[in-house]
Amino acid sequence: VEISKQLAEIGVVLMMFGVGLHFKWKDLMRVKNIAIPGAIGQTIITTIIVILFVYHIGWSLQAGVIFGLAIGIASTVVLIRMLSDHKLLHTRQGHVSIGWLIVEDIITVVALLLIPSLAISSQGGDGAAENLAVSMGIVLAKFILFVAIMFTIGRKCIKYLIAKMLNAPHELFILTILATTFVIATGSTLLFGISIALGAFIAGMIIGQTTVHHKTWSDTVPVKDFFVVIFFLSIGMLFNPIIIVKNFPLFISVLGIILIVKPLAALLI
Repeated sequence: VEISKQLAEIGVVLMMFGVGLHFKWKDLMRVKNIAIPGAIGQTIITTIIVILFVYHIGWSLQAGVIFGLAIGIASTVVLIRMLSDHKLLHTRQGHVSIGWLIVEDIITVVALLLIPSLAISSQGGDGAAENLAVSMGIVLAKFILFVAIMFTIGRKCIKYLIAKMLNAPHELFILTILATTFVIATGSTLLFGISIALGAFIAGMIIGQTTVHHKTWSDTVPVKDFFVVIFFLSIGMLFNPIIIVKNFPLFISVLGIILIVKPLAALLI
């Protein structure tokens, strides 16, 4: 299971890299009026509904916030796979969906950094509100810094590297692209606390601005597809149906929120 989870992480990196390769900032800007309020609004509405529900059944407020955010945010990997399979990735609806998912990924990063502060507040620690505000400020500053570095210094370095590798053997070119992607994705997590998927997406966006993005796509597709299959395999290995049986009322309630509340919120937005 541990090995499959590691290989699945590679699948996530390569899938998000592929999406970034074909996605441009101008595409996101075109749909920002839907994607930004949509993702934030849907997440807030879903989280509030979940907090009220789990608080009613005896959970703490902090647990409700974390559980609500986990349900409110969709799986980028699964949705992008579905869009790709149905040839919707490069339509206007696909651009809206990807923009929506990018905003949700940013919300996920914020949520992960807020967990320690929520843990302190649940124990009645002093300065919980201040820690919460500081955490939010830090994550926003880190994200802005990462994007600024990648689209200035990072872009120049990547373009220089790719230019040097254009005449290299086919295998070496693929390895260079993959190594660059993993360095950026891992570095985004270790240095800036950003999700590895979001880091890979930005790496794809930068390489997508070079003259070799079509060649890069065709060369990396077989590798990407292989690891994406392992990603879904690992999800199957982690799934335990007994948990559903033991918590059936909670399962049905959460399923109702996902299948009814979330789509209605998105529809209204």
